[in-house]
Amino acid sequence: MLNASEQITIGNKVRISPYVVIMTTGLKTDEFGSRSHLSAPITIEDGVWIGTGSIILPGVNIGKDSIIAANSVVNKDVPEKVLVAGSPAVVKKSL
Repeated sequence: MLNASEQITIGNKVRISPYVVIMTTGLKTDEFGSRSHLSAPITIEDGVWIGTGSIILPGVNIGKDSIIAANSVVNKDVPEKVLVAGSPAVVKKSL
């Protein structure tokens, strides 16, 4: 599913598995509980593989040749050539 209220840039030879959500808009809360809308573009560079059921949140840049493990929630930038996994996604190893 693509939620594209901002630009989504997808490079060459990117593999996006089933049930992936890529969303450029969401809600942001502060320490006082007030909410505001967040909207930011997403960039997915060449050779990235996004595993089944993963969620890519607003403003994220995924570096070239990286792998997003299944069911990961990516809420910050991912460097090139790494495997990230979890909720929130963290770097597990270099590739």
